[in-house]
Amino acid sequence: MVDAVVTVFLEKLLNVLNEESRFLSQHRQQFEKLKNELLLQSKAFSMMQRGLRGNTPLLKRSWPV
Repeated sequence: MVDAVVTVFLEKLLNVLNEESRFLSQHRQQFEKLKNELLLQSKAFSMMQRGLRGNTPLLKRSWPV
């Protein structure tokens, strides 16, 4: 009788742990994606700041003035 109760408990615990593991894995992937996007935005922002400090145009005009 005790063996059956322990077995059911362990099966339910294993299922919950599997669900939590899947949940954490998905969120880790989203976190990594957001982290990479923020790094790219940060690099672009610092490049723009350097360009503005040096008084160099960010975009060159290709048409006659």
